[in-house]
Amino acid sequence: MEQQNLKSVAAPAIERPFAEVEAALERAGRVEELLRLYEGRARDVGPDEASAVLCRAAELSKDRLKNLARAEEYLRRALLFAPASATPLVGLLRLFEQKQDASGLAETLEQLGALASGEEGAAHFVKAADLYEQKLYRRDRAVLCLQRALRAHPADRTIARRVRALLLLESRAQPAWDSLERERAALGSEGMLEEYLTFAERLKDDPTEHALVVKALEVAHQLAPSDARPVRLKQELERSPQTWRDRVRMLRTLSMEERDRKSAARMCLLVAKLHAWYEQEAHA
Repeated sequence: MEQQNLKSVAAPAIERPFAEVEAALERAGRVEELLRLYEGRARDVGPDEASAVLCRAAELSKDRLKNLARAEEYLRRALLFAPASATPLVGLLRLFEQKQDASGLAETLEQLGALASGEEGAAHFVKAADLYEQKLYRRDRAVLCLQRALRAHPADRTIARRVRALLLLESRAQPAWDSLERERAALGSEGMLEEYLTFAERLKDDPTEHALVVKALEVAHQLAPSDARPVRLKQELERSPQTWRDRVRMLRTLSMEERDRKSAARMCLLVAKLHAWYEQEAHA
């Protein structure tokens, strides 16, 4: 009993000097000494408190010294002490926003998304995807982030459709088809007719993907037997061996008028695929 009483008295005695010194240094505006105090404290306490004091050191470095590199170092050390804490990551997020560092922002948002769950986690991954797609021009990473967002919030059809649009832009038809089928299985057929028709329209000029187009049109016909569009598109597909040269001429014209170089390149690639598929001797 006496030992327990001694411990209960001793605990505040350990805390009080640190708090008093911290307050005194803050009042005096002695930032460098305060930073050294925090660094020493981080070596003497448990991981959670070490992370907290290093986060305070980061705030001082950023706000009082305007030293963003030093603040980042403190936050990364804080994250090593407490990898499951969002506080250092939020600090890094604000830091990278101030630095306008899109790469650092995207990576930090991914880490925050991994810590969170449900809609909150999905929102972090979607923001990371925006940065990868619009600022860093990394569609592959954007797709991965959106897929992780969809795992966090499977009921969000907006995310599923954005994933699919990016996959089709990347000419990844099979994963885009798998995405269609997963969405229909998980969330039902409501609104899916247009998605299957859009998928078929996007791929109808690529003869190497006609098997998937046929599957998409079959599902579209099952979803809406009275809709004439799946039948019309299937007829166009069946006439392709006779009409592919007309399509080549149209794609060439469109590619020369297209201002976006990537879009023009995709059209030229389709022209090459059509020749390779229907005119196998025309290697040039």
